Amino acid sequence: MGPDVLPANSGTVLGRYRLIEPAGTGGTARVWRGRDLFAGDDVAVKIFAPGGEPAEAAAREAWAAGRLRHPGLLPLLDRGRAAGRHCLVWELSLIHISEPTRRNQS
Repeated sequence: MGPDVLPANSGTVLGRYRLIEPAGTGGTARVWRGRDLFAGDDVAVKIFAPGGEPAEAAAREAWAAGRLRHPGLLPLLDRGRAAGRHCLVWELSLIHISEPTRRNQS
């Protein structure tokens, strides 16, 4: 069962971000593929469920993500609240892998 998140639909605008389509749902949040209306970039918008544990998880994740720097990680672009829900925004990176990676196939 996914989190109770914003009653968002494709086309919903949250601040400078337009939601395009759902990308995934977890225990505390839903991730949307979106567009930064100012920069024109594709982004991933993570919208947390309201109150309690999800809000605390959002705050911890934002703090940690804002401090991490590594070539293999996408930097956090933005964080904030929309309709009382915590939101995190990253650059969108679409990586398609056709087959699972396998070690020592011999």
